[in-house]
Amino acid sequence: EKIDSLKFYAAYIENESQRLNFKKGPVLSTRLRGLYEDLNNNYGKAIEYYLQSLEEARKLDAVEYEMSALSDLAIVYSVNKEPAKAKEFYIQCANMVKAGGEISSLVNTYNNLAVIYTQLQQYDSARILLNEAVRIGKPHAATLDLTSIYNNLGNVNFREKRFDEALTHFRPNYSWHKSENNAAGIWVAVLNIADVFIEKKVFDSASLYADHAMKLTMQLGSKSKEADSYSI
Repeated sequence: EKIDSLKFYAAYIENESQRLNFKKGPVLSTRLRGLYEDLNNNYGKAIEYYLQSLEEARKLDAVEYEMSALSDLAIVYSVNKEPAKAKEFYIQCANMVKAGGEISSLVNTYNNLAVIYTQLQQYDSARILLNEAVRIGKPHAATLDLTSIYNNLGNVNFREKRFDEALTHFRPNYSWHKSENNAAGIWVAVLNIADVFIEKKVFDSASLYADHAMKLTMQLGSKSKEADSYSI
C-alpha cells in the first residue's frame, strides 16, 4: 500500500551505507529497487535490479543474499511467463539450499521448482521433487505447512488427467484448511475440486464446489479470486 516508501528507503540505505562504509548496503538497496519495480509490474527493470543484487551478493560471498536474489529472479520470470528462465535460477537456488541443509528452505525450493516443471509439462520431474519435499518435510509437519506441496501434487495429477488421484490431494487440503478456518486456503481447494468434477463430468458436485468458491470470494473481497471463480 506504500510502495513509494521502497524507493525512499533504498536511497536512504544507499547513502548511509556509503557514509558508514556498510558493505551490505548495495545488495539491500538494489533488491528494494527491484521489489519496487516488481510490484509496479515493470518486470524488465525489476530483473535489472535483481541481477545487480545478485552480483553484489556474490561480491560479498553472502549465501543468504545470493539465494534471495536467485529466488527473486525465478519468481519474476515465472510471473512473466518465462518458466525456462525461472527454472534456471531455481535450480541454482536449490543447489545452494541443499548444500546448506536448512529443511524449510529446501522444502520450499523443491516445491517452487516443481511448479516450474509443471508449467513446462515435465510432470515426472515435478512429481519427483514434490515427493522428495514431502519426504523431507513430513517429519517436521508440526512446524511446516505442507498443504502447498499436496496442492501441487494434485495439480500434476490433474494435468495428467489422473482426476481421482488429484482428488486424493485436493480433498485433504480442503479438510485441513477448513479445520484452520483459512478462507483463502479453502477457496483454492474447492476451486480445484470443482475443476476436477467438471473434467469428470460430475456437474452437480462441480456446481456445489464452484458456488462455495464464489461465496468465499465475497468474504475475501478479492477481485482476482472472483474472476477465477466466475471462470470455473
